[in-house]
Amino acid sequence: MIRQTTLFALLVAAGLSLVLFSVKYQVQQLEAELTGIERGIVSEERAIHVLRAEWAHLNEPGRLRQLAEKHLGMGPVSARQMNSFDGLADRQPAATSDLQPVAARPADAGLNRGDKR
Repeated sequence: MIRQTTLFALLVAAGLSLVLFSVKYQVQQLEAELTGIERGIVSEERAIHVLRAEWAHLNEPGRLRQLAEKHLGMGPVSARQMNSFDGLADRQPAATSDLQPVAARPADAGLNRGDKR
């Protein structure tokens, strides 16, 4: 009877050691994967930092002003280019026949069945 119990205990211990061995290598594999992902995150954060610095350089107002003058022939806005709102009232839209003033439309016009305000 003692020999059967001892044999059973040895088999259980061997089975548990195999399971522990398998779990150990799975954990090592997952840790390696996690390390790779963390390195990738750090790399992407560095790339984002570089891209933000490049964006700041490309959108620098002085640089944009020089490029606009060089390639587009643009310069600063002069006072004679400005107009008042009174001067804009003289202009009429090209095709006003199908347009209605907002006050003349019914309250529910233009709403679909699913739209809610």
